[in-house]
Amino acid sequence: MKFEPTLHKLSNGLTVILDPMDIETVNMKFSAQTGGRDESELELGITHFLEHIFMKGTSTHPSPRSIKNFIENNAGTINASTGNSSVQIYGRILSQNLFVLVELISDLLKNSLFNEKVIENEKKVILDEYRRSRDDKNTEFFYFQVENLFNGSGFSHRTLGAPETIQSFTRDQLLKYKDSRISANNSAISISGKIIDSEALLEKLENLFSWLPSFEVSTNSDAIITPASGHNLKPEQKNVMLKICFSDIWEKTFENRFRQQCVGRFGGVLSRRLHDKVRNENGLVYGIWVSDIGNENTKVNNIYTTSAAENLEKIVALCANASVEILNNKLITQEELTIDKTIRLLGNADFLESADKRSNRLLNFYRKYGKLYDFYDVVKMGQSTTLDDVYENAKDYFKNPVGILTQGPEFNIDLKAIWEDNFK
Repeated sequence: MKFEPTLHKLSNGLTVILDPMDIETVNMKFSAQTGGRDESELELGITHFLEHIFMKGTSTHPSPRSIKNFIENNAGTINASTGNSSVQIYGRILSQNLFVLVELISDLLKNSLFNEKVIENEKKVILDEYRRSRDDKNTEFFYFQVENLFNGSGFSHRTLGAPETIQSFTRDQLLKYKDSRISANNSAISISGKIIDSEALLEKLENLFSWLPSFEVSTNSDAIITPASGHNLKPEQKNVMLKICFSDIWEKTFENRFRQQCVGRFGGVLSRRLHDKVRNENGLVYGIWVSDIGNENTKVNNIYTTSAAENLEKIVALCANASVEILNNKLITQEELTIDKTIRLLGNADFLESADKRSNRLLNFYRKYGKLYDFYDVVKMGQSTTLDDVYENAKDYFKNPVGILTQGPEFNIDLKAIWEDNFK
């Protein structure tokens, strides 16, 4: 499947990315670069609240049910989401009905009613969402990590906010926040799928989105790493969730993309090695992975698994032994590197075949670098990686330990000391 996106600007400066695909549907996303990290202490959760109200009705479609019925009657779906750095309205529809989706997203952004009774009712809904998130162990562990590893930065903000802020928001406050945070300058539209007539589509977008004003919007993209180790006590959990964390090596710049790919290759091989050592040879875990956490500029790499408390000491020791062995003795083989490159071809195919993934990556890449994502350049870069490249660029992978974070029942083991004793 081809990948030939094009970049366009509307008269107000709003960025539009068109990504034609040989499929029968089309995916459209409107994304504004503002989210939880940009909120003050008294505004925590306001972007997420705003997202909810966008979906509650306009003069044309005065209720959530009428919005849903309208889009489904045109063979489509519509939804919205909020993250730490963005708020989005997005949908998918049969290609012949694309203009229906374009018109609806514009209507939701421009003409949402912000009905005061609806706002009061939605507070109860969002409070329920907040309570459910606090009951979710994965969500709780995520925020335990960011609150420790990025303490004091906007990245540690909970997207849902807090009960006291959720209950405090007024119609005027929501409207004022919308008008001050969503601009043509910090927003973009990405459309991936079957685009029948690009010129007609751009003309339609101009007619429907040129109302969006253009002004500069500040963004809080700092995410300063604060090394920390700790345990989030959750006695009701049967297993302990474990992350062994290290600061990323390379600054997230356009020029460092090859270095980052090399680090990714190292992480892929390390992940498979740890899986063999900790699961297959010792039967201590169901799975073990190498991943990262952070924003577009600053990340922390980590080794992640879950297991019973009595297994933690051995798991950390095995991870340290295997990690230092790979690093010091250069035990990654050409076969392992080839396998890593080959399995990524399947991921590349998954990406090419998914309008949603393509749209997301195009938006995120443009937001970060101000450039169109070049899929084929990235693939070529990755396939050219040699063993020497991997070791040269990943040799400092474990140089900056950040800490060991856990969540679950109580245990009494100094895991950081275990790691240090075995990583020699």
